Amino acid sequence: MDIQVKTRPTNLGWHFSVTINDAAGPSFYKVTMDKDFLTRFGADYKPEKVVEKSFEFLLEREPKEAILAEFDIVDISHYYPEFVSELGKRMLY
Repeated sequence: MDIQVKTRPTNLGWHFSVTINDAAGPSFYKVTMDKDFLTRFGADYKPEKVVEKSFEFLLEREPKEAILAEFDIVDISHYYPEFVSELGKRMLY
């Protein structure tokens, strides 16, 4: 499975176009993230990497067809309370 992330900066953060390619074909998503979310981790991570790791997290828990087509990255924690702490660990890899 291949995750591609394209970034467009905004005043408050970023907009991302995410494509997941697998044998069944591509799926497309629109994701937003504000700068405050990124700084929570206390490190200078690339926003694209945060989104990529977030999709890896989601894909371990649900099929790509179940992922919302459009959402803000913080919304993941509404469905999976462990998301932020798990993402922090994943960013170290």
